[in-house]
Amino acid sequence: MSSRHADLPPVDVARRRRVDLAICGLTMLLAAVVLTKDISTGGFRHGDATAHAMDGILIHDWIAAGPDAWFAPTEFAERQYAHYPALGIGRHHPPGYAMVEAGFFAAFGVSIFSARLCAVCFGMIAAAGTYTFTRFWADRLTAALASIILLTLPATTTWGRQNMLEVPTLAVMIWAAVALAWYLRQPTGRRLACVITAAIAAIFFKQPAVFLMSAVALTVVYVAVKRRCHPAHAVVAVVLAVFVTTGTVLSLGGAGRKVLSGFATFSDRFSFAALTFYARQFPHQVSWPVLMAAILGIAFSWRRLRTVHLFLIAWLLACYAMLTIADYKNPRFLYFALFPPAVWAAFAAGAILARVRTIRLRFALAGAAAAACCAVALTRPVKLRPDYGPVVQAHRDKIEDHVVLFSGLRDADFIFAVREHLPWRRSIILRGSKLLYNCNVLTELDFVSKVSTTNDVAGILDHYAFRHVFVERENKLNINEDALLREYLSTARAYRLAASHPLQAHPAPTKRDVTIDVYEAHRPRQRLAESVDIDLPNAALTIRVDLTEMDE
Repeated sequence: MSSRHADLPPVDVARRRRVDLAICGLTMLLAAVVLTKDISTGGFRHGDATAHAMDGILIHDWIAAGPDAWFAPTEFAERQYAHYPALGIGRHHPPGYAMVEAGFFAAFGVSIFSARLCAVCFGMIAAAGTYTFTRFWADRLTAALASIILLTLPATTTWGRQNMLEVPTLAVMIWAAVALAWYLRQPTGRRLACVITAAIAAIFFKQPAVFLMSAVALTVVYVAVKRRCHPAHAVVAVVLAVFVTTGTVLSLGGAGRKVLSGFATFSDRFSFAALTFYARQFPHQVSWPVLMAAILGIAFSWRRLRTVHLFLIAWLLACYAMLTIADYKNPRFLYFALFPPAVWAAFAAGAILARVRTIRLRFALAGAAAAACCAVALTRPVKLRPDYGPVVQAHRDKIEDHVVLFSGLRDADFIFAVREHLPWRRSIILRGSKLLYNCNVLTELDFVSKVSTTNDVAGILDHYAFRHVFVERENKLNINEDALLREYLSTARAYRLAASHPLQAHPAPTKRDVTIDVYEAHRPRQRLAESVDIDLPNAALTIRVDLTEMDE
């Protein structure tokens, strides 16, 4: 029993907990309402979202394949990649989210909806965690507002409506913070073990969560200095923070290592522009009203809640330092730093509401504030992108039991659509981003060209004798190799344009619309290669794809 209820009769304790559960459930329901906007509309909205979905499919298919696959996971993953070459799991993305997502695919089927629903559920878990954490230190209204503020932040509505790792990772981190609050109530070794376990679990969702280990260690050291816990707890927390952080950094490979050190957004990482890059992103990520309220929240409750404020400050500073040290900077990475401002803003709102003497008026004001936050969040538009499923369904006969080439910016979306709509492993998809060039993450990070003329392109197409080639007409990244492919297909006599599919997510045209051109060989040709080697620099692997599988 927590110290907050220690002096209450058991009946009152049970009643208060039921009220807390009801309010927590309400915040989860609001999270679902806000984050499910347009959940069934359009395709994947970010390139990484498709890779995360394919990672979940990998785990789903591996479990479904039975014991033979269970005891040979690496071999299974390589064969899976040969058919569906769009994975991020391994040295680039940890397996935590994919394992949960696999359960959603098993329960609801392989679809974009199932993938997004998984992310939405983590948003609901984050809302519940925020309420629970804040409730340790404040009343129910303040805790509910903290949850609602977090789930309605501009950044949360951006990433929580997509199949991305940001919201799931933050959800696990928040529950690690809940465990820390529980530990601070009664510092014991078992409770500290729960905190460390939850913090490490967050890293298995996305590696940047490693900074939380430092925030936890600093907080435990502070508590030990104040003689409120055993000194050994501080030693264990610091040693584990150093060990886990070092291990996480060393485990980064491929593009992840280049993001940390190798591709610099700024020429000087210690310049004023580099050091203040993320500070300038805060107003866009949390909005000015929440940012100002967060500052007031610290001022209003510093003396009464010094320990929790020190933890939240350590969270914010550790995250900021980690992101600033990395060479590559992206506003998206700042999302992990937004939990403290949301809680602080709720503290400010709670302090203001506490001055309202009429209880009904207090609840009315809190309800109005919550409704306003949700209304603003629901008015934010979703950046929809087209679904590639209709193309796969329209050309099922050209893809099933064939080796086809797809070239374009969103090639992983096409691969997911093949897995969604066609029987398992009944086709082999080769990507232009592997045959014509190699680019795993960003053209600035790891681009390697393999062709320089249309004759080079002709040599590749003749070698593999593709019956059908699917090409995105738009070349939004101005990749020369894609332009050479389109030039060859449109001018050579070996192929003819069989169909074109304009794909739109909105009724009105947008810059995110694409057109898929389907080219067909004039006559069948003999394939000169029985296999193709696909280089995977991120995983330091080369996978051999057996093309004769489609000849059986």
